[in-house]
Amino acid sequence: MVPVAVLWLSDRAGKNQNLHDALLTDLNPEPLQSHSKYHGAPGHDRTLDHVVRPSSMSSPVSNGLHEALPHVVIGSVLIATGKLLGVHPFDGSKILIVAANEVTGFQGLILNKHIEWSLLPKLEEEFEKLKEAPLSLGGPVMKAGMPLLSLTRTVSGNHLPEILPGIFLLDQVTTIRKIEELKSANQPVRDYWFFLGYSSWGWKQLYDEMAEGAWNLSEDATRHLNWP
Repeated sequence: MVPVAVLWLSDRAGKNQNLHDALLTDLNPEPLQSHSKYHGAPGHDRTLDHVVRPSSMSSPVSNGLHEALPHVVIGSVLIATGKLLGVHPFDGSKILIVAANEVTGFQGLILNKHIEWSLLPKLEEEFEKLKEAPLSLGGPVMKAGMPLLSLTRTVSGNHLPEILPGIFLLDQVTTIRKIEELKSANQPVRDYWFFLGYSSWGWKQLYDEMAEGAWNLSEDATRHLNWP
C-alpha cells in the first residue's frame, strides 16, 4: 500500500478550512499500481499512481494515419480495446472527453470505474451527505491539492461548460465550492457525480494510441453515460 497525501491548497482559510482538513488524508491507490509512470499532459498536475502502457504505444505514427482517424471532441467517449487489457486503470474503461485543445491536449473522466466514499475517509466523515452521490475513479492524474471533479445535471446560475445536453462539468475549484454548498444546502446530491482524478493525454499522444488500436471512439456518449 502506498499512501498519497492529499492537501487542499486555498487562500481562503475560513470557509474552506473544514474541507482542507477533510482532504488531508491518505488514499490507498493499491489497486492501480503497476510498472511504469503515466505521462499526462504537461502542467502542475501529478499522477495519482503508476500505470503501464504497451510498448507499441511509444512509437509515433504518421500524420496520414492521424488524418484517417475520427475526430475527438468534447462529449466523445473513448472505449478501451483489448490492447489495454491489464493496463490499469484504463483496461475495460469508457472515458468521457471533457476538454480538447490542440495545445493543452485532452482530459477525460472514466465513466465505469465506480469506487466507495470510504476511499476518502475524512471527507466521508465530515460530509456525510456526499455518500448519497456517486463517486468514480476519473483517472490516474490529480491536480495538486484538488483531487475531485464532478458532473452535474443541475445548473444554478453558474456558467458551467456543457459536456453533453443537460450535463455540465465542474472543475476542481468549482467542485470544492459546490461541496461546501451541499454541506448546508437542502439540495439533492444525486444530481452530482464526483470523480477522483482524471485522465490526460497530449494531443498527438491520444491520436497515436488510437492509431495503434488502443481506443475506439463513440460519438453517441448518451448511450454510455449511465448515471449511477
